[in-house]
Amino acid sequence: MFQPSRRFYAILFVLLLQTGFVCTMAGAFPALAYERHIVRLGPKIESPVKGRQVTVTDTETSGVYDLTVMDNGEILHGEDIYRYTYTDEDQSIAYPDGNRCNNFGYGYLVDHNGRMLTDDARGSYLPALVLIRALEAVEDAKWKPHGGLIFSGIVLLGLGLFTCLKPRLAYHLDEGWQYQNLEPSELNLGFRTLGGGIAALGGLIIAIIGLMG
Repeated sequence: MFQPSRRFYAILFVLLLQTGFVCTMAGAFPALAYERHIVRLGPKIESPVKGRQVTVTDTETSGVYDLTVMDNGEILHGEDIYRYTYTDEDQSIAYPDGNRCNNFGYGYLVDHNGRMLTDDARGSYLPALVLIRALEAVEDAKWKPHGGLIFSGIVLLGLGLFTCLKPRLAYHLDEGWQYQNLEPSELNLGFRTLGGGIAALGGLIIAIIGLMG
């Protein structure tokens, strides 16, 4: 009969940490694919203003644009500064010449009077969709913990640890109460210990995923 030892669980825990480290490093500079754009997030900027470098590739025109999305509401491209608002109530980007993009779905530009402009009207400035995709990618990458996953992971972790550490008590609470003077076999206890350990590891992974957002 297989009886899990402390060393067995220690090895599983180390493997879990290594897997989490690899996943974290792989996602440090992710590439996000949209309908016609591929956005690659670059290094974060901490000073003097926090922000993040972004590279946007337009798959239709093969254009590649290097931007910097700042937390102070600015998007930098060369010497051009675009100002954005990104809240639940208002999403807009103001161009250096005063034109604006208020439609993040299609990237239309409007002038000071709200009249829709053609794409040629932007001149040498960046296409609105390029700015939108860069901004959306940065916002989506921000840390947003998932409460439901965290709660589920903690519950599963607790139940798994209880079953792993107290397999005999778990047996009586599960099915032993139905019988009188009937003790579980060593095989039963061994499987409960193993199952509890696996459940605890699964709960830990779920909680970590929820914390990472």
